[in-house]
Amino acid sequence: MTKLDLTQAQERFGELIALVADNGEQILIEKSGQPIAAIISYADLKRLQNIQADARDSEMISK
Repeated sequence: MTKLDLTQAQERFGELIALVADNGEQILIEKSGQPIAAIISYADLKRLQNIQADARDSEMISK
């Protein structure tokens, strides 16, 4: 995972999108050394959403 300061991420946004889209890179954006956001691929987002949905379904079943 690549970590960048917010200012660097803003300056290199197009390049970062290409890294994510072409290579599946995950970008962590920090402000004052604290993580504030991430850039991930659409495929990674869909996987995360599926995990969250599965967790909600499991929680509903166990009630």
